[in-house]
Amino acid sequence: MTISGNEIRNEPDAPVTNIKFVNDLSRLLMKEKGSVLVEEKLPVIFLNERFLIVDKPANLRIDWPNPHKPRAGEVIPANDENTPALEREVNVSDLLQSNFPELFPNKHPYLVHQLDYATSGILCFALNKPAARDISKLFDRRLTKKTYLALVQGVWDDDKVLAHSFVTRDAKPGWFYIDLAIGKNREHRIAMTIDPSESDLLKESQTRVKPLMSGYLKHPSRVPVTLVKLKPFTGRTHQLRVHLRAIDHSIVGDLLYEEPIIDPFPGRLMLHAHKLRLPFQNDRPIVLNTKNPFEEWLEPIDPANNSDLGPQ
Repeated sequence: MTISGNEIRNEPDAPVTNIKFVNDLSRLLMKEKGSVLVEEKLPVIFLNERFLIVDKPANLRIDWPNPHKPRAGEVIPANDENTPALEREVNVSDLLQSNFPELFPNKHPYLVHQLDYATSGILCFALNKPAARDISKLFDRRLTKKTYLALVQGVWDDDKVLAHSFVTRDAKPGWFYIDLAIGKNREHRIAMTIDPSESDLLKESQTRVKPLMSGYLKHPSRVPVTLVKLKPFTGRTHQLRVHLRAIDHSIVGDLLYEEPIIDPFPGRLMLHAHKLRLPFQNDRPIVLNTKNPFEEWLEPIDPANNSDLGPQ
């Protein structure tokens, strides 16, 4: 298949139910951050006549929130002398439109779910309104199954985790169930909280978590860390980040919730949308997998202990 002059070679024998990087298309974006030039990739992991699904890098916007939608690199005029002009950041939507003009002629991609700026991993776009409607229903009705990977502070200890009243053992061996309501923190513009005195409304939130491997962070701090697998039942804002902090295992690189803050900053939030299952009624389910981006950050305590990243 060739789109906008880019050849996308789908593996002919790859089943729809187990797609792993079905093409070798990778867009490189060089973005200057301070004095460091960072290379970011935007791999397309699935493409058909209805959907385009990418593996979003960390620290990359999905879209630009300003309603004027200036082009990348253009400057938004200041409203007054006290408001500095803000340069538009390159984002996923811009990259898709520039790389695939045949797919997005005079229109933006249809975004059907959210992924935080700081989080990497699977991100879905629809190519037309009917497809957007169908896949949005799956997300709205919580019929999709999402799995995340996170690198968290500390060595996992079952007894210490279970000491929290809101944590129980899950029916599946090795998994733990967190049932803890969260809500917007009225004192903080973007933070969430589990404290009813800090929020006008706490909403029920549930997460399943499974520890995979403990070790040391490959970082000057060499703090002990654990790789965990996460499956959210609900989809509250910052749910995984808040739940992990509540069990004393803050996500590494989480400048909003991490305690204590690792210094120097490792450059990203160690949270990744790893797998996604889309259960369409009239077709076989689409199951997408991405690579574990945290292997290079983790020095196992026991190198012979292989982490369980298989389907569960």
